[in-house]
Amino acid sequence: LGKVFENLLPENIKKQHGTFYTPREVVNYICETSLIDYLLSKLKGKFNYDEVKNFVQDENFLILNKKKFQLNALLLDKLLLEIKICDPSIGSGAFAVSIMNLIVKLRLKIKDYIDRKYKNNSYYYKRDCIENSIYGVDFDETAVEISKLRLWLSLIVDESDYHKTEPLPNLDFKIIQGD
Repeated sequence: LGKVFENLLPENIKKQHGTFYTPREVVNYICETSLIDYLLSKLKGKFNYDEVKNFVQDENFLILNKKKFQLNALLLDKLLLEIKICDPSIGSGAFAVSIMNLIVKLRLKIKDYIDRKYKNNSYYYKRDCIENSIYGVDFDETAVEISKLRLWLSLIVDESDYHKTEPLPNLDFKIIQGD
């Protein structure tokens, strides 16, 4: 949806407004490195750089030191749950969706080490992230609405039973049009 929106804008409109859309590979790289730096700064020596980097970037990550992760799983989950992300040029929401997906992927990696009373799946992790972590502003009102729609679509795609879904959190004060 973001790519469609970005490609539909004529070049003269993009240039006139100074609009630029970051390539997906760059978005993913920035999200991963930012999250690595954030976790390293908050974990204060509990994990080294390579452990955090592998945790964030490696799709096939295996927790080799299970004891270490068990002892720190709640802290990792809390850090990921409480993170706040503000995109001052949210555009069509590429950074917001990418960081949300990354946070959810990481929370799913450690879910077996945490005893939770509530639902433990990607739908609820995404909902938490959208509701509590993501903020953004953009000059283009249409782009703001596309961002909200992309977040909703990325949430709803993970639920097989649509009767269980809840309304999207009110994003009117979290993702706004402004300069």
